[in-house]
Amino acid sequence: MLPTPETPGLPDSIYPPSEDSYLLLDALSDPIQISFLTERLKNTTCPLVADLGTGSGVILALVLAHAKLLLGRSDVLGLGVDINRDACFYSRNTVLANCKEHGSQATYLTTINSSLLAGLRPRQIDLLIFNPPYVPTPDVPTAMTPEAGPFQGKLAAHDRDSHLLSLSYSGGKDGLEVTNKLLEDLPNCLSQRGIAYVLLCKANKVEEIIKRILAWPKSEDTEWKAEVVRSSGKQAGWERLVILRIWRS
Repeated sequence: MLPTPETPGLPDSIYPPSEDSYLLLDALSDPIQISFLTERLKNTTCPLVADLGTGSGVILALVLAHAKLLLGRSDVLGLGVDINRDACFYSRNTVLANCKEHGSQATYLTTINSSLLAGLRPRQIDLLIFNPPYVPTPDVPTAMTPEAGPFQGKLAAHDRDSHLLSLSYSGGKDGLEVTNKLLEDLPNCLSQRGIAYVLLCKANKVEEIIKRILAWPKSEDTEWKAEVVRSSGKQAGWERLVILRIWRS
């Protein structure tokens, strides 16, 4: 088993590594997934790994630090994306420290402060990993920016941290408002050989999502596939979790 990257001094504003994080780490470290990814990415040039909602950076750190084992090659590019500015700064240190510790030759590009994949060129991502805000809530909180946002002027540190943390778990109706936006853009952002691993909970109507993906239009003599490759097998706090793998056949 690969060591989980450490997160010393993690601020209260950033979602800490939890059961959903560990489930993703287990899925990506599973021999079946390693074989699938190695075969899938062997003919690509410098595969691009994008970790959406990177948070503390533990998932991107593990993939880049152990790219040779997990992806079958070392010439890997890594990109984080998070709507939480604190996470963008913190995850950089997590990734760079772990790559240095394990002598990885993978290249960490940056962590973008963004909601999902705005601004990236189409069909560039070879491996997409997404631990979304999946908890059903009345709404999705508004992002904080230096210029504007829900808070103006002075803000108590606790309130600021609580708001930033809520961005990592508040998924809106059925917990799917953010995930649905990603799914709509997935055919446009994945490369032809690209694979996505998306974490969901039972309340997210997993079977309906799979049926929706399988019904996506075929193109270039390919069709979309989706299947559950890992599950928590128990109640994770309040809900069972699953990892969905999505790819073109």
